[in-house]
Amino acid sequence: MTRKKKCGEEEKASKLKQSILKGYRLTDQFYDLLIQKFDRQRRGQVAFDDFIQCCVVLQKWTDVFRRYDTDQDGWIQVSYEQYLSMVFTAV
Repeated sequence: MTRKKKCGEEEKASKLKQSILKGYRLTDQFYDLLIQKFDRQRRGQVAFDDFIQCCVVLQKWTDVFRRYDTDQDGWIQVSYEQYLSMVFTAV
């Protein structure tokens, strides 16, 4: 891999937080968790394909959450069975 190509990939990966945070209010800790989960090469960065997968998963879980967040305040209260139902619906 050439230095130019490697720098371009690292630049794309470094923008993960900025790209995702445009539509979400997430903590730095959650961002770190996303990097951990979607950095399949374990280099502290996320490849473009993994970034797309991260966005798809995040959107899917957001849609599930919004079904329960009836007043759209960012908080839900669910029973354990409802939680499991949410998990298995999104998988």
